[in-house]
Amino acid sequence: MYKVFFNDSFLLVTSSLPEAQSVEVKRYESPLQLNQWIEIVRNSDNPVRWALITEQVHQTWDTLFHHLPTVEAAGGVVRNTEGKYLFIYRRKRWDLPKGKMDANETPEQTALREVEEETGLSPLKILNFLTHTYHIYLLKDRFTIKRTHWFLMQYSGSKAPVPQHIEDIERAEWMTVDQFLKVQEPVFGTVKDIVISLI
Repeated sequence: MYKVFFNDSFLLVTSSLPEAQSVEVKRYESPLQLNQWIEIVRNSDNPVRWALITEQVHQTWDTLFHHLPTVEAAGGVVRNTEGKYLFIYRRKRWDLPKGKMDANETPEQTALREVEEETGLSPLKILNFLTHTYHIYLLKDRFTIKRTHWFLMQYSGSKAPVPQHIEDIERAEWMTVDQFLKVQEPVFGTVKDIVISLI
């Protein structure tokens, strides 16, 4: 199964019916369904959640993924010695530190650089790769898919995180998964999926 977000809406590419009742199920027919979904999301005041059903999940996703321009990014889920995770509050939503890959960077290098820049924490150690997330956004008047490579990281120091204000980060806080799932402010869908996968 693959999932791409656009704001609070998402589109699934899957071979089986989703459990959530709020998802509109459609048979996959062509990549143009991605454009159709984007247009509906743009003109809707409510989240639009589609599931495209296909037997060729990977092939279909590959077709959709290359239907729009793509941007590569990477980020980190940082854990401290108390078992808490680092979250940032940016543009009125909870998020995780991440950023676009520079030329000739590996995803691991990008993730370490971005987390250090956005939180001031160093040194960081990558423990393992976690997942990819995908979201669509408007870049220079073109809809673009951003693929973010996520890594689990360890921070063993005692320094308090320092939010990078130039990147509109207001706060950087350590929380347990349970604490994070109870926050009252909005959370990006990609971030919520990553956190749930940590349970």
